[in-house]
Amino acid sequence: MSDNLPNPNDPLLSQGTAQGTAQGTAKNAAQTGSQTNANEKTSCFAILSDEEAVNRLPTQCPAIAFFSTLLGGITKNPAFMSLPIDDHLAHRGDGVFETVKLYNGAPYLLKEHLERLERSASGIGMDMPMPKVEVEAAVRATAAAAGGGTILIRILASRGPGGFSVNPYESTGPQLYIAAYPAAPPFMATHPEGARVMTSSVPVKPDFLAQIKTCNYIQNAMMKKEAVDAEVDFSIGVNAAGMVSESFTENLCLVKDGEIIRPPCEGILAGTTMLRCLELASEQGIQIRGEPFSVDDGKAADEILIFGTTAEVTGVIEWDGSPIGTGQLGPMFATLSQTLKAELDAL
Repeated sequence: MSDNLPNPNDPLLSQGTAQGTAQGTAKNAAQTGSQTNANEKTSCFAILSDEEAVNRLPTQCPAIAFFSTLLGGITKNPAFMSLPIDDHLAHRGDGVFETVKLYNGAPYLLKEHLERLERSASGIGMDMPMPKVEVEAAVRATAAAAGGGTILIRILASRGPGGFSVNPYESTGPQLYIAAYPAAPPFMATHPEGARVMTSSVPVKPDFLAQIKTCNYIQNAMMKKEAVDAEVDFSIGVNAAGMVSESFTENLCLVKDGEIIRPPCEGILAGTTMLRCLELASEQGIQIRGEPFSVDDGKAADEILIFGTTAEVTGVIEWDGSPIGTGQLGPMFATLSQTLKAELDAL
Protein backbone atom coordinates (compact mmCIF):
# COMPACT_ATOMS: atom_id res chain seq x y z
CA MET A 1 0.00 0.00 0.00
CA SER A 2 1.38 3.40 -0.89
CA ASP A 3 2.69 5.59 1.90
CA ASN A 4 0.54 8.40 0.49
CA LEU A 5 -2.73 6.54 1.04
CA PRO A 6 -4.32 6.25 4.47
CA ASN A 7 -4.62 2.82 6.04
CA PRO A 8 -8.34 2.13 6.55
CA ASN A 9 -7.47 -0.15 9.49
CA ASP A 10 -5.56 2.63 11.31
CA PRO A 11 -7.35 3.17 14.69
CA LEU A 12 -6.40 6.83 14.68
CA LEU A 13 -8.15 7.22 11.35
CA SER A 14 -11.25 5.48 12.69
CA GLN A 15 -11.24 7.72 15.75
CA GLY A 16 -10.85 10.80 13.62
CA THR A 17 -13.63 9.72 11.32
CA ALA A 18 -15.93 9.13 14.30
CA GLN A 19 -15.04 12.54 15.72
CA GLY A 20 -15.64 14.17 12.37
CA THR A 21 -18.96 12.42 12.02
CA ALA A 22 -19.97 13.46 15.55
CA GLN A 23 -18.86 17.02 14.90
CA GLY A 24 -20.75 17.08 11.64
CA THR A 25 -23.85 15.66 13.30
CA ALA A 26 -23.59 18.21 16.12
CA LYS A 27 -23.12 21.00 13.58
CA ASN A 28 -26.13 19.83 11.61
CA ALA A 29 -28.16 19.57 14.82
CA ALA A 30 -27.08 23.05 15.84
CA GLN A 31 -28.02 24.40 12.45
CA THR A 32 -31.35 22.58 12.63
CA GLY A 33 -31.93 23.88 16.17
CA SER A 34 -30.97 27.36 15.11
CA GLN A 35 -33.35 27.11 12.17
CA THR A 36 -36.09 25.84 14.51
CA ASN A 37 -35.48 28.75 16.91
CA ALA A 38 -35.52 31.16 14.01
CA ASN A 39 -38.80 29.67 12.82
CA GLU A 40 -40.24 29.95 16.32
CA LYS A 41 -39.16 33.57 16.55
CA THR A 42 -40.53 34.27 13.10
CA SER A 43 -43.87 32.74 14.09
CA CYS A 44 -44.11 35.31 16.90
CA PHE A 45 -44.26 38.00 14.26
CA ALA A 46 -46.71 36.26 12.00
CA ILE A 47 -49.63 38.24 10.62
CA LEU A 48 -52.63 36.85 12.44
CA SER A 49 -56.07 36.26 11.06
CA ASP A 50 -58.94 37.99 12.84
CA GLU A 51 -59.89 34.70 14.44
CA GLU A 52 -56.34 34.03 15.63
CA ALA A 53 -56.07 37.53 17.10
CA VAL A 54 -59.38 37.21 18.95
CA ASN A 55 -58.36 33.81 20.31
CA ARG A 56 -55.17 35.34 21.74
CA LEU A 57 -56.91 38.15 23.61
CA PRO A 58 -56.49 38.09 27.43
CA THR A 59 -58.74 35.75 29.34
CA GLN A 60 -58.02 37.24 32.76
CA CYS A 61 -58.19 40.79 34.14
CA PRO A 62 -58.51 42.20 37.67
CA ALA A 63 -61.60 44.11 36.54
CA ILE A 64 -65.00 42.52 37.10
CA ALA A 65 -66.95 44.80 34.76
CA PHE A 66 -65.92 47.43 32.20
CA PHE A 67 -67.82 50.25 30.52
CA SER A 68 -66.61 51.98 27.37
CA THR A 69 -68.19 54.69 25.27
CA LEU A 70 -66.52 53.03 22.27
CA LEU A 71 -68.28 49.76 23.05
CA GLY A 72 -71.44 51.63 23.91
CA GLY A 73 -72.07 49.44 26.94
CA ILE A 74 -70.67 47.22 29.68
CA THR A 75 -68.73 43.97 29.25
CA LYS A 76 -67.66 41.37 31.79
CA ASN A 77 -65.39 39.62 29.28
CA PRO A 78 -61.70 40.43 30.02
CA ALA A 79 -60.90 40.10 26.31
CA PHE A 80 -62.76 43.33 25.59
CA MET A 81 -61.59 45.38 28.59
CA SER A 82 -59.20 47.56 26.61
CA LEU A 83 -58.81 50.88 24.83
CA PRO A 84 -57.38 51.67 21.39
CA ILE A 85 -53.61 52.06 21.06
CA ASP A 86 -54.16 55.38 19.24
CA ASP A 87 -56.13 56.81 22.17
CA HIS A 88 -54.05 59.71 23.45
CA LEU A 89 -54.54 58.39 26.98
CA ALA A 90 -52.57 55.27 26.01
CA HIS A 91 -49.58 56.85 24.27
CA ARG A 92 -49.46 60.35 25.82
CA GLY A 93 -51.19 60.02 29.20
CA ASP A 94 -53.64 62.61 27.88
CA GLY A 95 -56.65 62.13 30.11
CA VAL A 96 -57.92 62.44 33.66
CA PHE A 97 -59.28 59.95 36.16
CA GLU A 98 -60.86 59.29 39.53
CA THR A 99 -61.13 56.27 41.82
CA VAL A 100 -64.30 55.83 43.85
CA LYS A 101 -64.77 53.24 46.58
CA LEU A 102 -68.07 51.47 47.15
CA TYR A 103 -68.93 50.09 50.55
CA ASN A 104 -71.54 47.35 50.36
CA GLY A 105 -72.58 48.73 47.00
CA ALA A 106 -72.83 52.39 48.12
CA PRO A 107 -70.34 54.85 46.55
CA TYR A 108 -68.54 57.13 48.99
CA LEU A 109 -68.10 60.79 48.00
CA LEU A 110 -69.15 60.08 44.41
CA LYS A 111 -70.39 63.65 43.90
CA GLU A 112 -67.05 65.06 45.05
CA HIS A 113 -65.07 62.70 42.82
CA LEU A 114 -67.14 63.53 39.74
CA GLU A 115 -66.84 67.27 40.38
CA ARG A 116 -63.07 66.94 40.61
CA LEU A 117 -63.06 64.85 37.42
CA GLU A 118 -64.77 67.72 35.61
CA ARG A 119 -62.31 70.24 37.07
CA SER A 120 -59.37 68.10 35.97
CA ALA A 121 -60.79 67.79 32.43
CA SER A 122 -61.27 71.54 32.30
CA GLY A 123 -57.72 72.00 33.59
CA ILE A 124 -56.28 70.24 30.53
CA GLY A 125 -58.75 71.89 28.13
CA MET A 126 -60.71 68.72 27.45
CA ASP A 127 -64.46 68.32 27.14
CA MET A 128 -66.04 65.56 29.17
CA PRO A 129 -67.34 62.65 27.03
CA MET A 130 -70.81 63.03 28.57
CA PRO A 131 -72.61 65.16 31.18
CA LYS A 132 -71.90 64.46 34.84
CA VAL A 133 -75.33 62.95 35.42
CA GLU A 134 -74.67 60.40 32.66
CA VAL A 135 -71.20 59.63 34.02
CA GLU A 136 -72.79 58.93 37.39
CA ALA A 137 -75.35 56.64 35.74
CA ALA A 138 -72.55 54.77 33.96
CA VAL A 139 -70.64 54.39 37.23
CA ARG A 140 -73.66 52.97 39.02
CA ALA A 141 -74.49 50.64 36.15
CA THR A 142 -70.92 49.32 35.99
CA ALA A 143 -70.90 48.80 39.77
CA ALA A 144 -74.18 46.91 39.56
CA ALA A 145 -72.82 44.71 36.76
CA ALA A 146 -69.85 43.92 39.02
CA GLY A 147 -72.21 42.70 41.71
CA GLY A 148 -71.85 45.61 44.11
CA GLY A 149 -70.16 44.88 47.43
CA THR A 150 -66.98 46.63 48.52
CA ILE A 151 -65.20 47.46 45.27
CA LEU A 152 -63.29 50.21 43.54
CA ILE A 153 -64.44 52.07 40.45
CA ARG A 154 -61.78 53.60 38.18
CA ILE A 155 -63.20 56.34 35.95
CA LEU A 156 -61.01 57.44 33.03
CA ALA A 157 -61.87 60.28 30.69
CA SER A 158 -59.52 60.25 27.71
CA ARG A 159 -58.72 62.68 24.93
CA GLY A 160 -59.73 59.86 22.60
CA PRO A 161 -58.34 57.98 19.59
CA GLY A 162 -57.29 59.45 16.28
CA GLY A 163 -53.51 59.39 15.87
CA PHE A 164 -50.10 59.14 17.48
CA SER A 165 -48.85 62.72 17.63
CA VAL A 166 -48.91 64.89 20.73
CA ASN A 167 -51.51 67.15 19.12
CA PRO A 168 -54.76 66.75 21.10
CA TYR A 169 -56.80 68.13 18.20
CA GLU A 170 -56.20 65.03 16.07
CA SER A 171 -58.41 62.99 18.41
CA THR A 172 -61.87 62.18 17.14
CA GLY A 173 -63.45 62.97 20.50
CA PRO A 174 -63.14 62.26 24.24
CA GLN A 175 -64.04 58.82 25.55
CA LEU A 176 -65.05 57.38 28.90
CA TYR A 177 -63.81 54.10 30.36
CA ILE A 178 -64.98 52.71 33.70
CA ALA A 179 -63.55 49.61 35.39
CA ALA A 180 -64.93 47.96 38.52
CA TYR A 181 -62.44 45.82 40.43
CA PRO A 182 -62.00 44.30 43.92
CA ALA A 183 -60.91 46.59 46.75
CA ALA A 184 -58.00 45.54 48.93
CA PRO A 185 -58.46 45.95 52.69
CA PRO A 186 -57.59 49.41 54.06
CA PHE A 187 -53.94 49.81 55.04
CA MET A 188 -54.56 49.73 58.79
CA ALA A 189 -56.54 46.50 58.48
CA THR A 190 -53.38 44.69 57.42
CA HIS A 191 -50.88 46.92 59.27
CA PRO A 192 -52.54 47.66 62.64
CA GLU A 193 -49.25 48.83 64.12
CA GLY A 194 -49.13 51.82 61.74
CA ALA A 195 -47.11 52.95 58.74
CA ARG A 196 -43.44 53.62 58.17
CA VAL A 197 -42.60 56.37 55.68
CA MET A 198 -39.54 57.83 53.97
CA THR A 199 -38.66 61.17 52.42
CA SER A 200 -38.90 60.86 48.66
CA SER A 201 -36.08 61.70 46.27
CA VAL A 202 -38.49 62.07 43.34
CA PRO A 203 -39.15 65.70 42.29
CA VAL A 204 -42.76 66.70 42.92
CA LYS A 205 -45.12 67.94 40.24
CA PRO A 206 -45.38 71.70 39.61
CA ASP A 207 -48.36 73.27 41.36
CA PHE A 208 -50.46 73.46 38.19
CA LEU A 209 -50.17 69.73 37.47
CA ALA A 210 -50.35 68.72 41.13
CA GLN A 211 -53.92 69.99 41.30
CA ILE A 212 -55.07 68.03 38.22
CA LYS A 213 -55.62 64.27 38.43
CA THR A 214 -54.15 63.40 35.05
CA CYS A 215 -53.35 59.91 33.77
CA ASN A 216 -49.64 60.76 33.64
CA TYR A 217 -48.54 59.26 36.98
CA ILE A 218 -44.85 58.61 36.32
CA GLN A 219 -43.72 60.55 39.40
CA ASN A 220 -46.28 58.77 41.54
CA ALA A 221 -45.14 55.40 40.21
CA MET A 222 -41.49 56.26 40.91
CA MET A 223 -42.38 57.28 44.48
CA LYS A 224 -44.19 53.99 45.01
CA LYS A 225 -41.23 52.08 43.57
CA GLU A 226 -38.72 53.75 45.88
CA ALA A 227 -40.94 52.97 48.88
CA VAL A 228 -41.19 49.31 47.89
CA ASP A 229 -37.44 49.16 47.23
CA ALA A 230 -36.74 50.71 50.64
CA GLU A 231 -39.22 48.32 52.30
CA VAL A 232 -41.35 51.10 53.77
CA ASP A 233 -45.03 51.79 53.31
CA PHE A 234 -45.18 55.32 51.86
CA SER A 235 -42.79 57.90 50.45
CA ILE A 236 -43.40 61.59 51.12
CA GLY A 237 -42.74 64.24 48.49
CA VAL A 238 -40.88 67.46 49.21
CA ASN A 239 -41.11 70.54 46.98
CA ALA A 240 -38.30 72.84 45.84
CA ALA A 241 -38.77 75.01 48.94
CA GLY A 242 -38.20 72.01 51.18
CA MET A 243 -41.83 71.78 52.23
CA VAL A 244 -43.83 68.56 52.43
CA SER A 245 -46.32 67.94 49.61
CA GLU A 246 -48.01 64.52 49.50
CA SER A 247 -47.43 60.80 49.07
CA PHE A 248 -47.81 58.86 45.81
CA THR A 249 -51.62 58.61 46.03
CA GLU A 250 -52.38 59.94 49.51
CA ASN A 251 -52.47 63.20 51.44
CA LEU A 252 -50.53 63.89 54.61
CA CYS A 253 -51.26 66.02 57.69
CA LEU A 254 -49.40 66.54 60.94
CA VAL A 255 -50.84 66.85 64.42
CA LYS A 256 -49.25 69.21 66.93
CA ASP A 257 -50.69 70.26 70.30
CA GLY A 258 -54.16 69.06 69.35
CA GLU A 259 -54.25 70.90 65.98
CA ILE A 260 -54.19 69.38 62.51
CA ILE A 261 -51.94 71.07 59.97
CA ARG A 262 -52.26 70.24 56.27
CA PRO A 263 -50.08 71.42 53.37
CA PRO A 264 -51.51 74.27 51.24
CA CYS A 265 -53.88 72.89 48.59
CA GLU A 266 -52.13 74.90 45.84
CA GLY A 267 -49.27 72.39 45.67
CA ILE A 268 -51.12 69.11 46.13
CA LEU A 269 -54.09 67.16 44.86
CA ALA A 270 -56.51 67.88 47.69
CA GLY A 271 -57.97 64.45 48.35
CA THR A 272 -61.68 63.92 48.82
CA THR A 273 -61.07 61.67 51.84
CA MET A 274 -58.74 64.17 53.52
CA LEU A 275 -61.12 67.07 52.98
CA ARG A 276 -64.06 65.09 54.34
CA CYS A 277 -62.10 63.89 57.39
CA LEU A 278 -61.02 67.45 58.13
CA GLU A 279 -64.67 68.52 57.93
CA LEU A 280 -65.57 65.81 60.43
CA ALA A 281 -62.71 66.91 62.68
CA SER A 282 -63.81 70.54 62.51
CA GLU A 283 -67.35 69.50 63.47
CA GLN A 284 -65.85 68.04 66.64
CA GLY A 285 -64.11 71.31 67.50
CA ILE A 286 -60.65 70.28 66.33
CA GLN A 287 -58.62 73.19 64.93
CA ILE A 288 -57.47 72.86 61.31
CA ARG A 289 -54.76 74.96 59.70
CA GLY A 290 -53.41 74.99 56.16
CA GLU A 291 -49.76 76.02 56.08
CA PRO A 292 -46.42 74.74 54.77
CA PHE A 293 -44.37 72.44 56.97
CA SER A 294 -40.98 70.80 56.50
CA VAL A 295 -39.78 67.24 56.93
CA ASP A 296 -38.24 68.26 60.27
CA ASP A 297 -41.61 69.68 61.33
CA GLY A 298 -43.20 66.38 60.38
CA LYS A 299 -40.69 64.34 62.31
CA ALA A 300 -41.24 66.56 65.38
CA ALA A 301 -45.04 66.20 65.18
CA ASP A 302 -47.13 64.47 67.81
CA GLU A 303 -48.79 62.44 65.05
CA ILE A 304 -48.70 62.07 61.28
CA LEU A 305 -51.89 61.08 59.49
CA ILE A 306 -52.27 59.81 55.93
CA PHE A 307 -55.60 60.04 54.10
CA GLY A 308 -56.77 58.40 50.89
CA THR A 309 -59.59 56.58 49.13
CA THR A 310 -57.92 53.23 49.71
CA ALA A 311 -55.79 54.18 52.74
CA GLU A 312 -58.78 55.79 54.52
CA VAL A 313 -57.15 57.09 57.74
CA THR A 314 -53.65 55.74 58.37
CA GLY A 315 -51.40 56.52 61.32
CA VAL A 316 -47.64 56.91 60.84
CA ILE A 317 -45.26 55.62 63.51
CA GLU A 318 -41.89 56.17 61.82
CA TRP A 319 -40.32 58.60 59.32
CA ASP A 320 -36.88 57.88 57.85
CA GLY A 321 -36.30 55.49 60.74
CA SER A 322 -37.19 58.06 63.42
CA PRO A 323 -40.26 57.49 65.62
CA ILE A 324 -43.19 59.88 65.34
CA GLY A 325 -44.28 61.04 68.77
CA THR A 326 -44.23 58.02 71.06
CA GLY A 327 -43.70 55.70 68.11
CA GLN A 328 -47.24 54.41 68.51
CA LEU A 329 -50.64 55.38 67.14
CA GLY A 330 -52.00 58.54 68.75
CA PRO A 331 -55.38 59.83 69.95
CA MET A 332 -56.09 61.92 66.83
CA PHE A 333 -55.74 58.84 64.67
CA ALA A 334 -58.15 56.99 66.94
CA THR A 335 -60.68 59.83 66.81
CA LEU A 336 -60.67 60.36 63.06
CA SER A 337 -60.51 56.69 62.08
CA GLN A 338 -63.49 55.93 64.33
CA THR A 339 -65.40 58.94 63.02
CA LEU A 340 -64.79 57.94 59.41
CA LYS A 341 -65.72 54.33 60.13
CA ALA A 342 -69.04 55.45 61.63
CA GLU A 343 -69.82 57.44 58.50
CA LEU A 344 -68.90 54.54 56.21
CA ASP A 345 -70.96 52.09 58.25
CA ALA A 346 -73.96 54.35 57.81
CA LEU A 347 -73.84 54.24 53.99
